[in-house]
Amino acid sequence: MTSDTTTEILALGKRWAEAEQSADTAVLDDIAVDEFRLVGPLGFVLDKGQWLEQAYPAGRIPARSADGQFRITHVFVCGADSGWRIANIQLSQLAGPTN
Repeated sequence: MTSDTTTEILALGKRWAEAEQSADTAVLDDIAVDEFRLVGPLGFVLDKGQWLEQAYPAGRIPARSADGQFRITHVFVCGADSGWRIANIQLSQLAGPTN
């Protein structure tokens, strides 16, 4: 049986994924805390404003390919008035085994 918390976080994760795919910055802004940080696969860090700016195709960060497979870690926080929101996302590009 899935708890209410798990259901809420899974729904937030789905909402995030859909907003990222459609570059819906209004939803992304709504679901992220003001202190939000994203750590990209090459180690760069974006604050919330920078993250929202790069969500538009014309604003993509140069020389940062989104191709490939990634492991994504989300940090969710729950506020008494705001419910569950995203505080941090960290992307790690998956690489093949090293020999």
